[in-house]
Amino acid sequence: MSDYLQSNLEITIHEFFEKYVDGKTVTFYKIEVYDNFSKETWNLEKRYSEIDLLHKTINKLYPNIPPMPGKTLFKIKDRDQLEKRKKQLEVFLREMCK
Repeated sequence: MSDYLQSNLEITIHEFFEKYVDGKTVTFYKIEVYDNFSKETWNLEKRYSEIDLLHKTINKLYPNIPPMPGKTLFKIKDRDQLEKRKKQLEVFLREMCK
């Protein structure tokens, strides 16, 4: 099954943006998942914490999955650092599909 996912799913994080949620500004990542087999596309907006929760949940069942990109002590505000995290998350999600 992993060969099927690896060869058919394409994951891209196109951008990151901020939203005001529960009284604070938070960063979201716009994720596109394209299935080459069905030709369907899903667009998601997820926070780092949501991807981290997914990782923790899957890791309980499959402990050998790739590690999540590192957390930071404080919120990342620098655009270059956010761009770096976006790329790391994209690589991570692609690896998770393998």
